[in-house]
Amino acid sequence: MRTEQLTKKLASFDPKIRTLEKKLAKLKAKREIAEQRLLKGLKKLGMESARFGNATYTRRTTEFLNIEDPKRFRAFVIKTQGYDLLQQRVSSTAVRERQAQGVKVPGIGVNRKDWIQITKRRGV
Repeated sequence: MRTEQLTKKLASFDPKIRTLEKKLAKLKAKREIAEQRLLKGLKKLGMESARFGNATYTRRTTEFLNIEDPKRFRAFVIKTQGYDLLQQRVSSTAVRERQAQGVKVPGIGVNRKDWIQITKRRGV
């Protein structure tokens, strides 16, 4: 296939994907409403689960932690050497800023993924 044919084929997927994503977003929103209603109902009845048909619907809770006071948290980590409280993720922005200043940050690798960006001309 020629490049022109390949670009047309690739671009032909975008409208279909957008249409499906809109439908999926609406469906997910409806599912979320139904889930919240079920959770509320189970909680009101003091139930942890309900059985319907061949499935059991069980209420679960997941906690998400967030740092509300970064200065106090940082001070605590340093004071107690509680580095296990941190996840090993790198701030790409901070690393690039240091590299731009000529600082070599040890132990950092770069993974790359090539992809095609499609920029459509307006009015065409």
